[in-house]
Amino acid sequence: MDSPLDFLRNWLPLGRRDDNGDDAQTLRAWLDEMSGAPTAELLESLALRLAPMAGAQKNLHMRVKLIDTFDEIARDLLPPLEQELGQISLPLSPAMQAKALAADNLLKALASAYAAVLGSIEARHLASGLVQLAQQAAQQAIIALRRRQLLACRVYANPSASSWQHLHELHQTCVRLGLMGKPRTGLPIEQLYYSTLLLAYADPGKFARTELDTLLDCAEIGAGLIHARAAETIKDAHPETALFVVDPKSKDPGKPLVRTRASNPKELLYLDCTSLAAGIRSDIGAKSRIDVQPHPWLFPKAPLPMLRTLAAMWGAQPTRRFSRMRFKPRADLVIGLFDVSLFLAGGAFRRRQNDHDYRPGKSPAISEWLLIDESPDGFGVRYRRGELGSIEVGDVVGIRPRESSQVQICLVRRVSNAGQARFEIGLQNLSPHALVVDVPGLNGHGHSKGVLLPRMPAYNNAAGLLSVPGSVPAGLEIAYPAGDKTLHLKLAQRVEGNTRNDFHLMLPPESA
Repeated sequence: MDSPLDFLRNWLPLGRRDDNGDDAQTLRAWLDEMSGAPTAELLESLALRLAPMAGAQKNLHMRVKLIDTFDEIARDLLPPLEQELGQISLPLSPAMQAKALAADNLLKALASAYAAVLGSIEARHLASGLVQLAQQAAQQAIIALRRRQLLACRVYANPSASSWQHLHELHQTCVRLGLMGKPRTGLPIEQLYYSTLLLAYADPGKFARTELDTLLDCAEIGAGLIHARAAETIKDAHPETALFVVDPKSKDPGKPLVRTRASNPKELLYLDCTSLAAGIRSDIGAKSRIDVQPHPWLFPKAPLPMLRTLAAMWGAQPTRRFSRMRFKPRADLVIGLFDVSLFLAGGAFRRRQNDHDYRPGKSPAISEWLLIDESPDGFGVRYRRGELGSIEVGDVVGIRPRESSQVQICLVRRVSNAGQARFEIGLQNLSPHALVVDVPGLNGHGHSKGVLLPRMPAYNNAAGLLSVPGSVPAGLEIAYPAGDKTLHLKLAQRVEGNTRNDFHLMLPPESA
């Protein structure tokens, strides 16, 4: 079977001059150069060539086949880049920004090319005879848009507003052309559309980038459990009902009903997620209890912390519990268990004005942030300058306001990346008191450093332990000094964690 590039070479003699005046010989030279080109240049070149070549083909079946070939090339090129973006430190370097932009442009061109096929079918009144072709084009267009939005999520950036407008227009076109029935292959158009909306409602900034594929699986499954409701049926809906409102003319995915003030309710789309929310609560109940077996899982691959977040975001979305306190003092911040341990051991004083001569043997990577928001249980901070490594949802950080000796231990709960000037994270404050402790290794082999939190207000003043993933042995007991006595704590349960740290609850031995 010919490769995608060979297919394009064979295609050229059948084509004609494109809109840029390139003839077949020029296009052949371009194809020959593509194999050795850098990724960003290759993606950008594909995006620029797609529209002219597709537009020159008047036979709609052949045009879709040509676009499919570009899509196949993209499916070979994009996964390594997507994986790299999901692991690289943020904010992005200029080189990585160029790669990400090139990938975004190619996905945008693919979505537009498939959508143009739908436009031609509608303009030429061919929908009744080309249902399968139209459904295929619509499916691929929505998948390209969804992949484009996921690309932004891989660096905690907000998806383009125009992509939402394009998505809503595609959905309306499919409704007009009667394409909402079951397709020959793949997911129904409605389920693809709803899954893309659910991804946005989940707020990917609340999840680690490594969880995006699992989140997409959950969105595709969950999309099969939501349905549209007529405007007149939601007049008496309870504020906590899991309802979302989509304005087809807007440049956003929609909002929960409780946050919507609609002037023309009949023009809006109302999505009921009640059954979906009930299914998630059932999964949470089963995963919280060992004795519930077997269980008809809705999301078997989703970990318990993800389910809890989805229950809140896809159910009646939570409203703000505390009013914002806006101010902009500066704070020093370190990221990751290792640097937090160094920070607590003395590195927290490295940048204080009266400690210029203090230099510990090992210094943590410290960055400077602005405290732009504070509530009783957390902070919103914006990056300003300094050493900034990779940040993931679930990471442990230590933060100390300038001219203060107290280090607050927090977990990253949300990341928002709008470029280096507005790179922000939301932090849950675990405890203002912490100790660096030695954690014995599994089976008594070796040890590692952990951070003990003797008292966590957010967890009913229980104690906590932050450790290297998978390093804590069952039945672990820790003794630590408290004034003139020694207190003992025993491992109770692992609450959550990511690839870089685990978070455990610790209780007195008689309570564990």
